[in-house]
Amino acid sequence: MDGAGIVVRPEQALELAARLLADDRIDEASALLAQVAEGAAPGPDVWLLRAQAAARRGQWAAVLRLAGMAQASGQSCLGLHYLRHDAGVALGREAEVMAASEDAAREAPEAPEALARLAAAQYRACDMARAIALCRAALRIDPRYRPAHDILAAALLVRGEYAEGWEEYPWRFRFHGGDAPRVAPQEWGGEVLDGAALRGQLVLIGDQGLGDVIQFARYLPFVAQRCTGSDLVLACAEALHPLLAPLLGRVAPGAALVARDAPTPRCGRWLTLSQLPRLAGTRLDSIPGPHPYLHAEPAAAARWRARLDALLPGGMRRVGLVWAGNPLHQNDASRSLLLPMLAPLTECAGVALVSLQQGAAAAGLSGYAGRAPLVSLGPELADLGETAAVMAGLDLVVTIDSAPAHLAGALGVPTLLLLPFAPDWRWLLQRADSPWYPSLRLLRQPAPGAWAPVIAEAAAAIAAWDVPGRPEQTPSVPG
Repeated sequence: MDGAGIVVRPEQALELAARLLADDRIDEASALLAQVAEGAAPGPDVWLLRAQAAARRGQWAAVLRLAGMAQASGQSCLGLHYLRHDAGVALGREAEVMAASEDAAREAPEAPEALARLAAAQYRACDMARAIALCRAALRIDPRYRPAHDILAAALLVRGEYAEGWEEYPWRFRFHGGDAPRVAPQEWGGEVLDGAALRGQLVLIGDQGLGDVIQFARYLPFVAQRCTGSDLVLACAEALHPLLAPLLGRVAPGAALVARDAPTPRCGRWLTLSQLPRLAGTRLDSIPGPHPYLHAEPAAAARWRARLDALLPGGMRRVGLVWAGNPLHQNDASRSLLLPMLAPLTECAGVALVSLQQGAAAAGLSGYAGRAPLVSLGPELADLGETAAVMAGLDLVVTIDSAPAHLAGALGVPTLLLLPFAPDWRWLLQRADSPWYPSLRLLRQPAPGAWAPVIAEAAAAIAAWDVPGRPEQTPSVPG
């Protein structure tokens, strides 16, 4: 019954609630669903819609509560298993992710989505062989199911199986959807381009996150060998422009650097940066250098070094800190920390800390009471060029897996990288070094969520000053 006394049948109420959710009228949908749930024993559709409304609000604990109530009443369904999986990922509850994925695969063993979700859970458990097998099973059912290609690429690449992994990787771009220029005759295939063949410009798109663009910027010389600078356009986030402009100008004089969503009316070919390793035939022993391949602007670096000299005591090693990434990242619950968890680092003698943390996580500094002096610069860093200039004056960076890790690595700054149990593909498995960034040392969780041993290892390394060195300039790998 609605507020005017008109009787509405439950099935009509569910249809209305679904439409309200589709229109983003979440509060109205939730109120209507609560009324339906009070009127009679809820069926699976009621539980599912209520869980969907909670998920739209980001109320993941409520999603798990509702899914548990549905299971207890024997009214669960495939959609609720999927939402349990999503809630487990958002909350970093690995047991929930695995249980929900296994329930979904049992209920729908021929559904590509159920198999791909179980593959993702196996990746998070570091069972890459099982993840790969499940992805292949999903793709036998639907060869174009994009999430299965995405997970398969990650599982292959994290095992160092680059030949097949790079072939799967372009599906990631297609899955996350369509940043191709509006005027784009065809993708570039790596061939040498001249003006007649190109009929316009080659537009490279800095797809995915800021760290991905930094990682794949090392391939700009590969592109410049096949296209004249005046015919090349790099479209990427403007926060990266001060950082990448010197590299682009050096390897491809005359090339243009534009915002990622800028119009490119002269586009004759296009490609995402993330596809360049495939075109270059990259293997573990042929990842392009030189190292470092990015450099801070000298005047900015000198300015920030003088600022740090004025803010911090002399004679102390300077250690940059980043403990949290973008909270909207799908894996942020697994990779990000709270500042108090880094307390062992703040007790190291002879060290001054420089917070590079940005965003809401920087608010945790207000109650800082560690032994080491600390200065917060994150809110002052307008772009990654400024961050690079600060890093140039540091002795070490300690960071979670986020864009600053890529930046420090590309600059050749000694870095301790704190990794979750199931790492992103680029960090490989069971090794402490990175072929992508020689100045990084990788510190890995021994079990899901086990940050204390990782932080203790970092603190011990700092206390003994057993940290990576700055790489000597290494030559490029021929393209």
